[in-house]
Amino acid sequence: NTLSLDDRFILYGDFDSENHIPILSLNIQGRDPNEVGIILDQAFGIAVRTGLHCAAPLHKTLGTMPAGTVRISPGPFTSEKNIDSLIDALLIIANEST
Repeated sequence: NTLSLDDRFILYGDFDSENHIPILSLNIQGRDPNEVGIILDQAFGIAVRTGLHCAAPLHKTLGTMPAGTVRISPGPFTSEKNIDSLIDALLIIANEST
């Protein structure tokens, strides 16, 4: 996975679990997750959810309080092209941060 190999990204979750559901929470070093969500929406037309996701105690444990994370939730109609576009957009945002 491109993002997991890039130290600008912090990925949250247990990716080895056979019970893992298709949701990814992440942050970009030095970027507010809400700002990342706005950029994804306005510049790339990609909808994500940002914040605490009704799980404030979990975010306290993760150390992501008070801003939370960017949550990506692909659905049954999400294509590989959609995922590739998201990864490209996240890399552009990360590049603008450095």
